[in-house]
This record gives sequence, C-alpha cells and structure tokens, in this order.
Amino acid sequence: MERELSTVSKQVVDLTKRGQEERALIRRLDDPQGSVPEIHARLRYVRPNEKLVILEPAPSPAPSSP
Repeated sequence: MERELSTVSKQVVDLTKRGQEERALIRRLDDPQGSVPEIHARLRYVRPNEKLVILEPAPSPAPSSP
C-alpha cells in the first residue's frame, strides 16, 4: 500500500507539472506575439525577407573497438 501511495503521489506531481506547462503554452499561444513564432517553428514558415536556419545535433561518434 505504501508503494501504491508513493506511485500515486509521483503521478500527482508529474500531472501538476504537466498541467502548469500546458497552461503556460496556452497563455503563450493566445497572444499573437507568442503564437507567431510557434507557427513559424512548427510549419517552418518564414515571412518575406526572413530566412529559416535549422540546426540539428551532430551525430554521435561511432563507438571505438579495442
């Protein structure tokens, strides 16, 4: 029972954090100043005279063999 309580408590913490993050996202997207950059990022849309630069992480080096 103690383990179940611990699991449920962790779920409550996780869901509370997720809810806060989602509410912050909703507030940002409700404002055109916040939604326009999100639209650009998701759709890879640019305005005239803008350039989109996509940075991707470098590939991991291959493991060396002994």
